[in-house]
Amino acid sequence: MSVQGSMAYVYGKIKGRLGALASQEIMTKLEHAPSVEAALKLLQGTSYDAVYVAWNNSGDLREAELALLEDEVAFLKSLAKTPSLAKISKALLEYYQVLQIKEALRFFFDSVMRGRGKHAQQSFTTKVLYGISWDDVHNATTLEHFASLIPRAYGSRILEHRTDIEQDKSLCSTEMALDLYYMQNLADAIKAEGGKDKARLEAYIKRFADLSNLQSAMRFSHYYKLPLHDIVPLLSPLGRAKSFFAQDTSGDPIAAFAKHLGLDTAAATGAKSKHKEEEEMQQIIAMRKDAARSLFGGSPFSPAVLVGYAQLRREESSEILRLIYTKYYETRKKQWEGGER
Repeated sequence: MSVQGSMAYVYGKIKGRLGALASQEIMTKLEHAPSVEAALKLLQGTSYDAVYVAWNNSGDLREAELALLEDEVAFLKSLAKTPSLAKISKALLEYYQVLQIKEALRFFFDSVMRGRGKHAQQSFTTKVLYGISWDDVHNATTLEHFASLIPRAYGSRILEHRTDIEQDKSLCSTEMALDLYYMQNLADAIKAEGGKDKARLEAYIKRFADLSNLQSAMRFSHYYKLPLHDIVPLLSPLGRAKSFFAQDTSGDPIAAFAKHLGLDTAAATGAKSKHKEEEEMQQIIAMRKDAARSLFGGSPFSPAVLVGYAQLRREESSEILRLIYTKYYETRKKQWEGGER
């Protein structure tokens, strides 16, 4: 096969996955499904069929979730074999590698730092980028031990935040640092491999960073009551957040930044209802999706198509899992209230 034919095949695969994303009709049906079983049945025969099959075979939602993650990892790994997409594919895979590290860190934090003991769990242990002995990681006895068992890029960032973990009993800043590592890797890959759409991709990563920074700033301010001067060092240097906060003189700089990005909100901080919080979060998700869709206006054979697809798939997968788990807990609550166990 010629180089041109090979690229057409690769991008055909990406566009096939893009075209198979769930329709709004399916998402609406999932939201209004009467039970978790009915919701999962809706995924049968779709691009999320692996989720339905895993649940149908095991009856375990965690198995279904892992099937979804493993499917996307396998697809991105197949694209990483294409020279012109290797760096960007690996940078996108970094998201799932970081997800594995964060999941293992939460298990360690809960069992060792909080002293709740080891408990059985179904872990996301598929090899993403590095061969890691997850059995050893899950049996780590100290933070240094944990960090020594994973690649240094992650372990060093975890140890940089050991005070937050050991004294403040919080993983927030550590998880932020790992997320920023993923974002920076993607930004670096875009610089190296962005091609003709490099400017479009760089604008996207800045927009993505701005929205991620806004989401983090709102969360840290509202839930953890952190002052802005403690929040800013945790944010990504990509995008405009840090410079905006340094220059803003309004009474509520986070709300001002939200308005600057186009978020329809009266206040990003302070007291607010759970409904208002959910509304704001849905707006941010919609804005991230719009940013991803903006990548489809250039060359049909551009890495931008892959980055846009990966972000939309990730947002959609998260929403599908949220809806399914919501149905599950609603069902369990009804069973509990009805006396079933």
